[in-house]
Amino acid sequence: LKTTDSARDEPFWPSQFNIRVNDRIGPTPLMSFDAVHHRIALFPTDHAGVQHINFQTATIDDIMRSYYFFRDRQVHISFGPGRHATSGAMFLYYDGPDGMTYEYSSGVRMVDDTWRPRQFPFTAESFCVWGSQPDIEEFQAN
Repeated sequence: LKTTDSARDEPFWPSQFNIRVNDRIGPTPLMSFDAVHHRIALFPTDHAGVQHINFQTATIDDIMRSYYFFRDRQVHISFGPGRHATSGAMFLYYDGPDGMTYEYSSGVRMVDDTWRPRQFPFTAESFCVWGSQPDIEEFQAN
């Protein structure tokens, strides 16, 4: 999600939905209500809204087939293919026809009650360990 104040909005989620913070990238909490590393993140921006929608795929093969399919049809790839440092998931972000950003990901880390949140710097390497550079405003350091 996009938020104008992630520090203000973060306490809402644990207090109302029993969601926990599993990691952070800079000021962005990555949160979940189950074993999946994160289901919701709060990205600081100048306006509230939906930042992107993620669809889990079975394998990296699904992601790579989609990458070539989109590329061949001139669909804008906004990030990836890559691998997230926090969740370990392999990913591909692309622009939908409605202006929304979508993500396909596979291989997300599972966490349990012994997991302790980590703090990652707000750098390109924290978003992708393979070196892909995001064309997504909320993922770029100011």
